[in-house]
Amino acid sequence: MTDHDEHNPIEHIHEEIEDIMAAIDDLNTAVTALQSEQAAIHTAVTDLVSEVAALKAAGANTAAIEAAVANIQAVTSSLTTDAAADPGATPAV
Repeated sequence: MTDHDEHNPIEHIHEEIEDIMAAIDDLNTAVTALQSEQAAIHTAVTDLVSEVAALKAAGANTAAIEAAVANIQAVTSSLTTDAAADPGATPAV
């Protein structure tokens, strides 16, 4: 970079844009990872609900477990809403 480039405001803006776009890419990567983790949690909760249903069908007292699962489902449903944010809406570099 020459002295002339260091004082060029357009070049400075271009560098700032590159930095911002790199940060956006990092954020998109993190959001995608969170979406994957949320999907794994949803699968685990779905499996747990099935297991509780099987225990209940076998005559087990599952009231406490069902209450815990309901609480977990309440949390994971809010995660589902949050994870629905589309990171693809932000342009990549």
